[in-house]
Amino acid sequence: MTVTVKMPGDEPLPRDGTFLLRGVIPGMYTVVAVEDAWGFDWLKAGVLARDVQKGQNVIVGRRGNATANGLFAKRDAGCRYWLEEEGKMVEENLVLVRRWFEEVWNQKRRETIRELVAPECVAHGTSETGGDLHGPEGWLDLHARLVNAFPDMHIELQDLVAVDDKVAVRWKGTMHHHGDGLGIPASGAEVKIAGMGFARIAGGKVVETWDLWDRLGMFQQIEAAAKAKAAEA
Repeated sequence: MTVTVKMPGDEPLPRDGTFLLRGVIPGMYTVVAVEDAWGFDWLKAGVLARDVQKGQNVIVGRRGNATANGLFAKRDAGCRYWLEEEGKMVEENLVLVRRWFEEVWNQKRRETIRELVAPECVAHGTSETGGDLHGPEGWLDLHARLVNAFPDMHIELQDLVAVDDKVAVRWKGTMHHHGDGLGIPASGAEVKIAGMGFARIAGGKVVETWDLWDRLGMFQQIEAAAKAKAAEA
C-alpha cells in the first residue's frame, strides 16, 4: 500500500526520518515521536498517525516499534513525498499462504514445502496427534502421511487476514480415507474437517505456525465408516 503525504514541491526531503503531517493519513501507522517546544517527545510513542494534529512534525515507525525504521520517505516526479508501509509485505504474505494451501495440499506438491518453510520453522500443535513439527522435514513427514491416507484431499480457504508479519487463516477440507498413512486401514470414509491457524512469515518463508484443526472429528469419521464396513461383511 502506498500512502501519499502532500508537501510543497520545493521542500527538501527530510534526512532524519521526519515528515510534516499535512493531513490525516489513513491506516495504522505508529508515531514514535511527536515534536513539541522542547524537540521530539519520545514519551508519546504509540500514538496513531491519524490522531496527530495537522502540521505537527512526527517520526513514524512500524506499529509497536520504538524506532523510525518502518517507513521510508521518498520523492516522486510529481514533487510529492510518499511513504511505503509494510502493506507490500502483507500482500506478499497473503499470496504465500494461498500458495501453500493450493500447491501443498490441493496439488500435493512436496517441493513447495522445501521452498516455503524455513529450516528453523516450528509448527505448534500441527501433527495429527497434536505434536509440533520442526523444519521442512517435519512438514514433509506429515504431508506424506496425510496424502497417503487422503489422496483426494481438497482444502478450501474461508478467511484469510494478514497483519504485519502474521497471517490468520480459517479453512475447511473434504477427502476420502483411501490409504493407511495414519496407521489405520483404508475405510473409504468421506471425511470433512475444519481448522484455523496463524503463520509468522519472515524473508518469504514460514518461520512459525500455530494450528488448531479437528483431528478428533477426522478419526471419529474414519472409525464410524470402519464399523459400518465391518457390519456389512
